[in-house]
Amino acid sequence: MINSMKIRGKTYFLWLAVILAAIFAVLAVYFLVPKVSNPVLPVNFLTARQNAAAISQKIVDLTVVTNQKISAANSLDLKNDSGPALALIKEARASNNEAYAETSALAVYLQQMAASLNKISSRSKQQVAYEAVAIELSLVSEFIVYTQKLNGFLDVLSRAIADDSFVLRQAASGDLAAVNSQAQKINALNSEFLRRIQIFDSTN
Repeated sequence: MINSMKIRGKTYFLWLAVILAAIFAVLAVYFLVPKVSNPVLPVNFLTARQNAAAISQKIVDLTVVTNQKISAANSLDLKNDSGPALALIKEARASNNEAYAETSALAVYLQQMAASLNKISSRSKQQVAYEAVAIELSLVSEFIVYTQKLNGFLDVLSRAIADDSFVLRQAASGDLAAVNSQAQKINALNSEFLRRIQIFDSTN
């Protein structure tokens, strides 16, 4: 099965460029731009923050759905029910592709948050906001890695089921461990981002 959204090298480096550009924007506004004195929470930042949090949670939720479909496919494979198992693998690709499509919007909102940092007059709030953006940028980066690993795993698992190959099933089992580990990183980063946002809201 060919993955229609498989990340190729060029796309991967394009995403890295987007992430690095966003990081540079964060650092530039945080360290180089003079701070305003009036206590202000810019509307652009608050709107982008809300949108980023919603998209980040959607990505995490879709990742959970993907993993559930993979688990169900493995169970069907153990019962030698290859047709439905392959169908679930296709659904797992689709849910991950949907999550991957959301990362472009997330990157845009993170850049908007970064561009508004210098308008947050509270130094303590600004620090927490900077940390939240940096964490969410890490989530985007880790999700790219997750998608690469997931695509490789699904390719191997599909061939293992189609060919009824014990060797390929063993390889897929090892790949799945790496996929699950990456998913845990994404969940942890999302939780940390939400925690930072809560701190931001409660900080003067």
